[in-house]
Amino acid sequence: MDISQCRSRGQEALGQAAYPMKKLVGIHTGVALASGLVVTLLSYLLSMGAGSAGGLGGLGNRAILETLQTMLQLASTLLMPFWQVGLVAASIRLVRRQDFGPGTLLEGFRNFGPLLRMNLLRWGIYLMVVILATQVASTVFMLTPLASDLYALSEQMVEAGISDITQLLTPEAIQDLAMKMLPFLLGAAVLLLIPVMFRLRMMDYVLMDRPEKGAFYALRMSLFLTRGNCKALLKLDLSFWWFYLLELLAVAVSYGDLLLPLLGVALPMDAGLASLLFYGVGLAGQLALYVWRMDRVAAAYAWAYEALRPKPIEEE
Repeated sequence: MDISQCRSRGQEALGQAAYPMKKLVGIHTGVALASGLVVTLLSYLLSMGAGSAGGLGGLGNRAILETLQTMLQLASTLLMPFWQVGLVAASIRLVRRQDFGPGTLLEGFRNFGPLLRMNLLRWGIYLMVVILATQVASTVFMLTPLASDLYALSEQMVEAGISDITQLLTPEAIQDLAMKMLPFLLGAAVLLLIPVMFRLRMMDYVLMDRPEKGAFYALRMSLFLTRGNCKALLKLDLSFWWFYLLELLAVAVSYGDLLLPLLGVALPMDAGLASLLFYGVGLAGQLALYVWRMDRVAAAYAWAYEALRPKPIEEE
């Protein structure tokens, strides 16, 4: 897979598209960010309502409001992936010189069942890898001198006849133990989770290309297409380093109300208002970034899928 060809052929497809991809990206990103903002506002209002429903008399109302808040956030989390893959479907049609438009963004919902099964399969794989990474990190940590305090606590637990070690751990000790284990957890995640994510990253493209084939076909084909090509995909990622850096900065701005106090900067406003303000500014920055260059990024990755996909798979 030629990285420069992916980018150049992607830009060529953008220039020949019947429907402007920038406009489609604006619609896609605008809907995603607007829905996120609405969910955040409603969640904030529900939390305020739950906080004001004090006393025993307001216990029922508080429980209802907190349940609605949880359901709202859960619904947003579950439905957003079905919207996000709409841009994947559009980018595939873009590089193939096929017709696409705003209606293409609904392809994820049109293929709700296969996409749901694929996401559950992928999330299940990630969960198993995370569990494995945690076990590996814990085992390696226990073999290092950093675990000496934990061994000492274990001896105290045996001598005192305590079956639950948490009874001997103060909040400070738990925090210290977590900070000692963090590098091992991050290292295990990098060594185990990231390679798996690279091998599964083509699942969205395969399913949007062949939704009738189902989730396991998407998994199998993603493993096939990325075999020996993870390095090339990483180079393609690195060629867009500036895009991901700006995206990271936009996300950091969204959490400015939490990050600035850590830097010793006091905010002269209510915490809830500051959260909404920074979140809104971060969303505006992300929208501007996506409308500016997301079309080129999406086209390059779609062409990478086309480059990796051999013709026999298409004709299967």
